[in-house]
Amino acid sequence: MPKLRLALVGYGNAANLHLPGYRQLGPERCEVVAVCGHSLERAQAYADKHAIPHAFGSLTELLASVDVDAVDLVVPNHVHRQYAIEAAQAGKHVIVEKPLTGYFGDPNTAEDEMVGKTVSKRHMLERVIADCDAILDAVKAAGVKLCYAENWCYAPAFTKLRRLVNVAGGTILRLEAEESHSGSPSIYAADTTLGGVHNYLEAYLSNARVRANINPNDACVAYAPADHIFGDEYLTEKIETKGGWSCASPDDAWMQGYAHEIADFVGAIAEDREPLSGAILARDVSIVLYAAYVSAEEGRRVEVKL
Repeated sequence: MPKLRLALVGYGNAANLHLPGYRQLGPERCEVVAVCGHSLERAQAYADKHAIPHAFGSLTELLASVDVDAVDLVVPNHVHRQYAIEAAQAGKHVIVEKPLTGYFGDPNTAEDEMVGKTVSKRHMLERVIADCDAILDAVKAAGVKLCYAENWCYAPAFTKLRRLVNVAGGTILRLEAEESHSGSPSIYAADTTLGGVHNYLEAYLSNARVRANINPNDACVAYAPADHIFGDEYLTEKIETKGGWSCASPDDAWMQGYAHEIADFVGAIAEDREPLSGAILARDVSIVLYAAYVSAEEGRRVEVKL
C-alpha cells in the first residue's frame, strides 16, 4: 500500500479531531506534511506544535509548493465549495468535513443583512444543489476521491446497529436520532441542551429494536462532589461541570468514529476504492436538509432528485 502525503486546510477543532487518526495509522501509511489557513502565523504555530513540516497562508500557495496526495478540508462550511474544487482541479483527493455545503448568501447580500432573511428556502435549495453538483463534477473530472467526514457512519455503536439491522432482516418501521451539543464553538451551539453531547440512534424494526449510544454511554461513570476533584483529566466533550455524576468517555475519538473514518479514507485513496462515506452521501445529506426547510416553509412534501 503506497504511503499518502496529506495537508490539513485549517487548524481548528476539526483538525484536532482528524490529526490523531493519521498519526495512529503510522508514518509508513500516511504523513501530514503541511497545514494552511487564512492566518500564516496561526498555521505556523499549529505546524510547530504538531511537528508538521510546512505551513502556508493559503491553499493556493500550499498546492504550488508541496507535493501532496490529498487535502483535508477542516475549514468553515462556506469555503468548502471553493477549496474542494481548487484541490480537485489540482489533482488532489479531497477529504471534507460535514456538511458538504450550504446556503451562505448571494454575492450581492449586504454584510449587515441576515443571510436568507428575504430569500425563499427553495432558492436556497437550488443554490445548494448547484454547489453540490459543482463539487462532484470537479471531483469526477479530475478522477479523484471525495471522502465525506461523517463520523456517525463509522462510530462502533452505529456500525454494530447497522449489522444487527441487516441480519434481523425486518422492516424498518421508524428511525429516531439526535445529535445535540451544549456550548459548542461551531454549528452545534444550542440553548436547549445541557450536560455535554447527546448523540444516539434507535432503529425500530418489525422484529427487533436496536439503540446505539455514542454520548453519553456508561462505559465509565464517575462521581465527584465538587468540580475541581478530577482536575485536568478529560471526562467528555462540552460538559459544563465535572461535579456530580459524569459519563467519562474512555476514548472519544474511538467512540465517535473519528479514528475509523480516517483509516477508511486513507485506505480508500491508497486502494483506489470508494469510502463508506463519500460523494453521494455528502450530496444527499445537504440536499435533503434544505428540502426539509422548503417543506417547512411551503407546508407540503418536497420531491428532490438524488
